[in-house]
Amino acid sequence: MTIKPVISAPLPKLAVGEWYDLRADLRGAELTLAADGATVWRGTLPTGVNEFYGPSGIRTENARFEFEFLADAGPSHAPTAARCDTGPAD
Repeated sequence: MTIKPVISAPLPKLAVGEWYDLRADLRGAELTLAADGATVWRGTLPTGVNEFYGPSGIRTENARFEFEFLADAGPSHAPTAARCDTGPAD
C-alpha cells in the first residue's frame, strides 16, 4: 500500500559508523517520521489503522540501536503480547 505524504523531504545522507536520531510518531491516524530532528515524512494512515490489537515492536537487522520504545497498553480486551525476543547476545 502506498500512502501519499502531506509533507515529504529527502533523508540526510547516511554514513557507515555514524549515529542518527530516527523517530516515528503515530498520533491517531497521523504518522510523522523524523531524521536527526527534521520531519522527512508526514501522512494520514488509512481508516482502521487503530483497530489492530496485536503486539507492537521494532525489527532491527544489521545495525546497532539505542532506542526508547513507548507503546500504549491497548484496551483491556486486547490479547496479551508475547515476551520480546532480543536476539543473540553480543
